[in-house]
Order: sequence, then C-alpha cells, then structure tokens
Amino acid sequence: MKSILLAILILSTSMLSAQKSVRILNFQADNGFQHESKEIAMKLVESLGKKNGWKVNSTDDVNTLNEAQLSAIDVIIFNNNCGTESAIFSKSHQQALQNFIRNGGGFVGIHCAGAIWHEEKEFQAWYEQLIGTRLVGHPEVQNATLLVENSDHS
Repeated sequence: MKSILLAILILSTSMLSAQKSVRILNFQADNGFQHESKEIAMKLVESLGKKNGWKVNSTDDVNTLNEAQLSAIDVIIFNNNCGTESAIFSKSHQQALQNFIRNGGGFVGIHCAGAIWHEEKEFQAWYEQLIGTRLVGHPEVQNATLLVENSDHS
C-alpha cells in the first residue's frame, strides 16, 4: 500500500517537480462511518511527507476548505472521508474545493473517498466525475496473501 500511495502522490504532483517542497492537505473530515484505519492512514501520509520532504498538514476540520487555505497547498488528499450520514461540506466549502481543482490543484482520494453521498446535487455530480465513481456498497473484509517479490524495493 505504501508503494501505491507513493506512486499516486508522485503522479498527481509531477507538474510540481521544480518546486522545492510539495504542500499537502491530508484531509479527513467526515460525517458518518469511521474507519479503524483512519489514524494509521493519516500517519502514513505524514511519514511519507517526512521521508520525501513534503509539507503535510493533517486535519479533520472542514473549515480548512476555504480559498485562502487551499491557495497555500498543492495537493489535497481525501483520506478515509465518509459522508454516509449527511453532507460534509457547506456550499462555500464545495465552491472552494471546486475552484482549487479547476485552478490546477492536485487531488488524491484514499479509501472511502467514494462514500461521500449526501452533498448538494450539482456538487455531488461534479465530485463523482472528479473521482470517477460512486461507492454503492462495500464488501466484507477479505483475507489476502501478499507475495513480496523484491524486498529491497522501497
């Protein structure tokens, strides 16, 4: 998972390569289901930031989605956000996020980013187009086997 997340972050910020440090908002606001992995996911992004020299600000405060604060970042990560009970964002939060993306801001969605279901109709359609999906159900947790082919690869 670490390698996949790192690849996503690098791809989403490839246009920022000339910049000294990528500024990331590690965003975890929600209104509904809480994943047990939220804390670990937050710490993973923070540790990747430390390792790669990124400036990471982690928060669950939806009020950080405003024009001023978003203008100070390069990438927003929706990290285990769930809006399964009701809307997360006000109209001004929605507008600020849309402006950020339309003006070239980067976006990464990590687990549950597709489970934001109760936003205002036009924003909901825009958001689902942004992420390319809408989560309609979640399977039970499944066992898996991980085969490490190259343990020297980081």
